[in-house]
Formats: sequence, structure tokens, C-alpha cells
Amino acid sequence: MRSFARVCLCGWGLSVFLLAVSGCTAQVHEREDFRDVIQNVQKSVFPTLVFVKPIKQHFGTGQLTRQQVLGSGVIITPDGLVVTNSHVAKDSVEIKCVLYNSEQLPAQVVGVDADTDLALLRLRLPADHPPLPTASFGDSDAVQEGQFVMAFGSPLGFARSISFGVV
Repeated sequence: MRSFARVCLCGWGLSVFLLAVSGCTAQVHEREDFRDVIQNVQKSVFPTLVFVKPIKQHFGTGQLTRQQVLGSGVIITPDGLVVTNSHVAKDSVEIKCVLYNSEQLPAQVVGVDADTDLALLRLRLPADHPPLPTASFGDSDAVQEGQFVMAFGSPLGFARSISFGVV
């Protein structure tokens, strides 16, 4: 069975999806225990997830207020580029990202695209920091209705979460 970790960029949120492809998704249960699939993918995907903690400033009441928001991201390059949602990153005055090993790193916004609700962050890594684990983009044209998917992320401040669904 072949498994592909994919970054799925959705308007409602950013999640890392696993597509278990084996010719026919019904054959997955016959070839490999679904619990084993989850654990194997978890081991490879969780290290690429980032808990994004931006601070935003507002002048809504005539006074300066600071608010922390929460989001998820995924590392896409070993030197610290992270894809997250635009609604998480835009208007941030400070961003901290928590890595899989609980390391907190500052980040800066490289760019945002409100139309696709995507943003790119750069983690500010110390010079001697080892390369980071990365996720890779998949081919969305290969996704078929009826395939099982798993979404990985750090929503609402959870350390890590897994959700299941069907395309």
C-alpha cells in the first residue's frame, strides 16, 4: 500500500491529509490494520506540524488591545518555511510557533493571500539549528471521491489532533 502525506489547503482551515491509496480504498482494511496506518502516518506527519500563536493588535475601542489567536501550520522546507492560514497570520505584530518537540520559535510573515486564505511564515532559526522535518505537497488531481482521509493539525490550542473523513 502506498501512502502520501499531503498538505490540503482549504478555505476553512489548513490541515495535513493522508490519502491511503491502494487501487481500491476498501482493500486497505484487508492489507493493513487501520490502526497501524494511523500510527505510521502520525510518526511521519506530527513532526511537521506547527502550533501557530500570533499576537494581533486592535484599536476597536479607541484603546490599543492585544489578542492572541491560535492556528495550525505545516513546515515545508528544512530551513523553516511554514504554510498556515491568512486569517491566522494577517495583521500580526508578533508570532511564535511551537514545534513538535515543544520548542518555541519566533516567526515572521513572508506573505499572505486572502483569496485562498493562505499565508507563508519564516521561522527564525538559530544559526546552529538542525534542519526541520518537512511535509510535501501532493497532487490534488489524484484525489478521488470515496477515499478515506485523515486531517492533522493543532486547532484551538490542542497540541496535536487527528480527524477522519471521506472525500
